[in-house]
Amino acid sequence: MSVQHGAWAPEIKVKCTGNQEPFGGKNRPKTADMTHRESGPDQRRWTRHKIDVRLKVFFNNEGKDVSVFGRANLLSQGGLGAYIPASILLGETVTVEVSFPYSPAEVKLRAIVRNCEGFRYGLEFIDLSEEVRDVIVKNCKAAALPAVAAAAKLQFACAVHPG
Repeated sequence: MSVQHGAWAPEIKVKCTGNQEPFGGKNRPKTADMTHRESGPDQRRWTRHKIDVRLKVFFNNEGKDVSVFGRANLLSQGGLGAYIPASILLGETVTVEVSFPYSPAEVKLRAIVRNCEGFRYGLEFIDLSEEVRDVIVKNCKAAALPAVAAAAKLQFACAVHPG
């Protein structure tokens, strides 16, 4: 079974050269499947987790197939944030190859460029297989563990040494 997120894609692609979102962030078509809510992190569908993994992105640039290496620094069940030193159009569908820490093999997936700021891109996953989704969920859970452990350690330290 394949899961698809983000049913809309802008008809006009905009070259990403700065802090931009499709339609200037205004009057954007609303769908229930959008990964990122406009209200901020408290309203997001999925929690973002810090990661540091190398990735390779494939896309089309003016009729030429291009591939470039980058680094993912945020991961959620719906997408990832990455530094990719290339100009990729907003709304462009890209293919991403990434080796997650808790995956025995490299994962290949498709994503849509949803936002960018310079070379910092927000990618929303599309058409994920159950196998790839399981790998992403496992890595999100693993990335969340250090934060849970740090919070528990801080809570313990405050209880032992109040004030």
